[in-house]
Amino acid sequence: MQYFEPIVLEIPLQKEYITTLRLTVGGYCALTDATANVIEDVKLCAQEAALLLMRNGYRRAKLHIQMQETLHIHMTAEGEKLSCADETAATENEFSILIIDALSDNFENKENESDIDFSI
Repeated sequence: MQYFEPIVLEIPLQKEYITTLRLTVGGYCALTDATANVIEDVKLCAQEAALLLMRNGYRRAKLHIQMQETLHIHMTAEGEKLSCADETAATENEFSILIIDALSDNFENKENESDIDFSI
C-alpha cells in the first residue's frame, strides 16, 4: 500500500464552503486506489460531519485526512460554540450520524458532537 502525506484543512462551517470540503476530500481520495463509489461515500461522510458540527453551533472545523491501512478522517470543531436555536437540528443530526455510521468503519462522535472520527 502506498503512503500519502496527511492533509490538514481548517475551514469555515458555512454552506458555501461545503463544496471546497468535498473537493479536497475527493482529490485526496483520487490519489489512492479507491473506487468512484468509495470516493463518493467519503465525500458524503465528510459533508455530513461538517453539517453536524455546523448545526451544533460551531463556526470553524479542522479536517485531518490520512491514508494508512485505511483512509482515516478526523474533523474537530474549532472555536467557541454558538447557541443553537434550530429545533430541527436534532433530527437532522440523527440523520447525519446514521449516514456516516452506515458508510464508514470505526465511526466515533465524541464530546457532544464536536469531535468526529471515521475510517473507510
